[in-house]
Amino acid sequence: PVPLYRFGWHITCTAALPVQPTLDGARRFTTRLLTELLGPMAEALCVKIETARDMTEFIAAVKRARDIVRELKGQAAAAQFIEQIEAHTPPT
Repeated sequence: PVPLYRFGWHITCTAALPVQPTLDGARRFTTRLLTELLGPMAEALCVKIETARDMTEFIAAVKRARDIVRELKGQAAAAQFIEQIEAHTPPT
């Protein structure tokens, strides 16, 4: 706990617990990242990712998006795309 003093009050705060990634969070992060990378060309891919009902559908949509990123931006961009998504994806 870290003590905080304000207006003469003593308040104790605990450090925030790490948040486990969720499928919803992974979908949001991935669509935001795709939009940043591809602009309006990402729309159809984002729809597939947003409508993924489970991890299997999400992974299939992300693999398709990775292939498109590789075609348009190169292998390094595709590898970085996957690396960033993995950090925001729940374990399977």
